[in-house]
Amino acid sequence: MQVGGSSQTTQFSLLTASDAAPPRVTAVVVGKGPIGLFCHEQLQGLEFVHSGSCAVPFHSWIERGQRLYQTEVFDAMELTKRGLYYCGNWFDSFCFSEFNEPSLCLLPQRNEDRKVDTLLIGLTPVGGSWTSYHSEQKTVSPLTYVGLPHHSIVSWYQNKKLGYDPQKKREKISAPDLCQYYRECYPASESGSLNARVCRATRLRNEEWLLDLSLAQPSGEVISQQVQCRYLVMACGKNNPRFLGIPGEKDNSVVHTSRDAREWLLKADKPLQVLVIGKGLSAVDVISCAMNAKLQHQVTHVIPPAGSYPKRMHSSSGVLDRIKDQGDEYPDHAKVWQYIHYPEAAPPGYRQMRDVRLQSIQEQEHTLRMASGEESTEQFDLTAILIGSDSDFPELYLQQDFGDQLLRDDMQAVSEELDICTMESLHKNLFFIGMCTGEPFQRFGNGHGMAVAETIKTREYDQPVSKDQTQ
Repeated sequence: MQVGGSSQTTQFSLLTASDAAPPRVTAVVVGKGPIGLFCHEQLQGLEFVHSGSCAVPFHSWIERGQRLYQTEVFDAMELTKRGLYYCGNWFDSFCFSEFNEPSLCLLPQRNEDRKVDTLLIGLTPVGGSWTSYHSEQKTVSPLTYVGLPHHSIVSWYQNKKLGYDPQKKREKISAPDLCQYYRECYPASESGSLNARVCRATRLRNEEWLLDLSLAQPSGEVISQQVQCRYLVMACGKNNPRFLGIPGEKDNSVVHTSRDAREWLLKADKPLQVLVIGKGLSAVDVISCAMNAKLQHQVTHVIPPAGSYPKRMHSSSGVLDRIKDQGDEYPDHAKVWQYIHYPEAAPPGYRQMRDVRLQSIQEQEHTLRMASGEESTEQFDLTAILIGSDSDFPELYLQQDFGDQLLRDDMQAVSEELDICTMESLHKNLFFIGMCTGEPFQRFGNGHGMAVAETIKTREYDQPVSKDQTQ
């Protein structure tokens, strides 16, 4: 199932000093990860309709050829509640069967009559955070879960002769191959998007948005620019690693991503003393890489006390708990999960320290505070602080009804209160989709993109179809 011929992305040029007002587009999508790209493509004319060939009971009221957008919550959907938001589960029910097999419930098509003037903004290349993964890293989810509903990733994988085994239903894909897939699915997105960061978003009295942008030029110069839009879609993922905020944390031997830690470990020419802080998927990945290396690195795994660093909405340690029993599929993850929960049975290369805080780092000398309050000093060659990531949200301001005063708001807090059907925030025309909502699984983020795109197109062109209208 594939729809080719991606429509042209909105072209954008810088204003000259003589221009009196910022340029305006109908919608701005912030983020060039798969969910942002998917939403942007739908705003550019892609849409999905019901194929009419499925046997899902709660799809029965949707006619063949009818768009999937709806704003009602069905009780039956509670039975398949796996994603965090209803719209993610709803769209996913057309993409996969209850047994997680690819489904035939939807058909993609292009409708240029409902196209929305849209600008795509982002600092990362096409692929978003996937572009920051190490070349040897693969997805945790099966490749079918990270594919696009309108471009079969299985067919693409087979055509590229990358070794996909059709009999191996939960095959994984490497990060570089996945990014290549996204680039080929959205060929116009890289050249047609704006390489910029949104520093500030101000809601105007007319419920439109004024965005302050920072554009990095090839020369290294940074240019400030403004753009105005009616709809603002935040699809910026979680790309900012968290820091402990301790002295020495920016030393050369300290890393905050699994990619950087892997590069250290793979380039090492002698066994290293490695300190890993955290207990999510990134920490597990680094521990596994260190202990599987030929040099037999020694790992000290520090698990800080509960509540010692922010835990916003979702932790990947929950994902780890889900896959711990699937040793055949995730042997390294299952093995390290055993180390974490039964450290007394772990091999000599793994040492665990619970309820310990790293206080400071000075020339590879680390000061650790124990739960008892006592402090000790140890030497480590590599320190991997892997305590999660946050979204790179802009500052949020609201223009008041009278006067020139602006009210400051917290975009992180705003992103945590969303309409479960439309992904709209309490501020009208401000939407959040994908990982920045706390949704851990990309597969369910596709439904966010569909819901937002259809909400915007409905407001621009028509009215939503309710269940009552079809009966």
